[in-house]
Amino acid sequence: MKFPSLKKIPYFLAMVSPLLFSQNSHADTCKRPPNKHKFDYISCPYEGFSRAEKGEKSGFVDLSGNLVIPLIYDDANLFSDGLAKVEKDGKTFLSIIKAILSFKFPIT
Repeated sequence: MKFPSLKKIPYFLAMVSPLLFSQNSHADTCKRPPNKHKFDYISCPYEGFSRAEKGEKSGFVDLSGNLVIPLIYDDANLFSDGLAKVEKDGKTFLSIIKAILSFKFPIT
């Protein structure tokens, strides 16, 4: 009787173990805001806001699903320390949200 090569077992375990032993990711278990505006996509909330997308444009909604930053950006990253990197017409900005106000500063 021929046994399988033991050299391949560590490789097999390395490939399969993340699937068998990983816990659900945050994206699978997060509570997304309600989709009041029929967006194509709403991300998991981070720092109280979620990125919303419709077509090719991105913006942000609060935890209640209310639009707080309009969908005018070509790309938007999630907020981190109150800042979000956004792009519009090939230009990159930092969007700052404080008390539901948005200010944009160009990044040079």
